[in-house]
Amino acid sequence: MSLSDLIPSFSASDTAADVTITAADMEDPVLLAELAAIMGEAPPPKPADPRERLAAQAEAKKREALQQKRAGNTAAAGKALREYKALQAQLDASQARRQGEASQLHAELESCRLEVEQWQSQAEAAAAEAEAARRRGEELEAEVRGSRAEAAAAAAAASDERRGWEAERRQSDAAAGEARSEARRAFGEATVAAAREADAEAAERALRGALVARCNAQLAAAARATQAAEAAAAEAREVAL
Repeated sequence: MSLSDLIPSFSASDTAADVTITAADMEDPVLLAELAAIMGEAPPPKPADPRERLAAQAEAKKREALQQKRAGNTAAAGKALREYKALQAQLDASQARRQGEASQLHAELESCRLEVEQWQSQAEAAAAEAEAARRRGEELEAEVRGSRAEAAAAAAAASDERRGWEAERRQSDAAAGEARSEARRAFGEATVAAAREADAEAAERALRGALVARCNAQLAAAARATQAAEAAAAEAREVAL
C-alpha cells in the first residue's frame, strides 16, 4: 500500500476529526516521515528544504554586511544588514509556521492512529463474531445431520413396520381365502349330500309306489281269476244239472 492510498481513508466525512491533507502536505517531509512511520515503511528521501536556502542567503548577507563594514562601506553594509534581517525574519516565520503545522499534523495523525486502532479493534470484534457464527453454523449443521439421521432411522423403522403389516395382511387374506374355499367346499358337500338324500327319498317313494301298484295289479288279477273260476264253476254246475 502506498501513502496516497491512505489519504481517502482519513477524509472529513469518514473521521471524527476534521482532517484535511492536501497535495502540498504530501510534499512536506515531516508529514511524509510521520505517514511512513505509521505505515511501517522506510522514510522517503528528504527533499531540499527552502529554509536551508533562506538560511544560506541570510548567512551570506550577514557575512557581506561584516565585510562591507570592515571595508568602510557603511551604506553597503547597512543594506546587506537589512537584507540579512529580512531573510532571517522570513526564516523565523517559516520555522514557526512549520512548527505549528507540524504540531497540528502530528495531532491529526495521532487522532488518525487512534481511529485506526479503533477500526482494528472493531475488525477483530467482527472477526470474532464471524468465527462464533461459523462455529454456531457448524453446530447447527451437525444438529441437522443428526436430525436427518434420526428421520432416516424412523423412516426405515416405519417402512419395516409397514412391510410387517403388509405381510400380516397377506397372511390374513390368505387365511380368509382358505376359509372361504373351505366354506364353499363344505357348502358343496352339503349340497351334494342334500341332493343325494333327496334322490334317495324320491327313489324310496318310487319303489313304494311301484310295490303298491304291483300289489294292486296282483290283487286285481287274483280277483279276476277268482271271478273266472267262480264263473267256470257255476257253468260246470249248470252243465251237471
